[in-house]
Amino acid sequence: MKKQSFKCKQKQEAVCRLKELIDIYNLDVDDYYNFKHKNIVPIINQTDCKINSLVYESLNYLITTFEKKYNAMVYYMILAKAKTRDDSWITFDLFYVNKDKDTWKYNRKPEHDEVLVYSYNLTYPSLSEFGYIGIESCNGHLHRIY
Repeated sequence: MKKQSFKCKQKQEAVCRLKELIDIYNLDVDDYYNFKHKNIVPIINQTDCKINSLVYESLNYLITTFEKKYNAMVYYMILAKAKTRDDSWITFDLFYVNKDKDTWKYNRKPEHDEVLVYSYNLTYPSLSEFGYIGIESCNGHLHRIY
């Protein structure tokens, strides 16, 4: 019997996590189907920015670069805009399966509506980081709330 490749195991874990999110937050099942069968990462746009084909290609490049750099697999992405009284910025929050299989079981279900992501800060790239964000469901998709 042939051993499953690590990428296949990551994909199975990513599909499992996306299914969990769909079940918990009543998300659009098309996102699950498209990721599982077509390898299309759901990209949820919470900003007033338009996603044209050039932007979409750039987002896919960001995903591919992240996956190669961290040996990870991205299964969901939220584009979010945040602002304070003095500033605003745009982030791309990448939901991912990391390379450390021993930690996968701890990141399957969001705890207290928080999930671990890599938050790429488009406005201030040097402030990009791994961390937890707050999420909620809105119109069949996840939205970042903090």
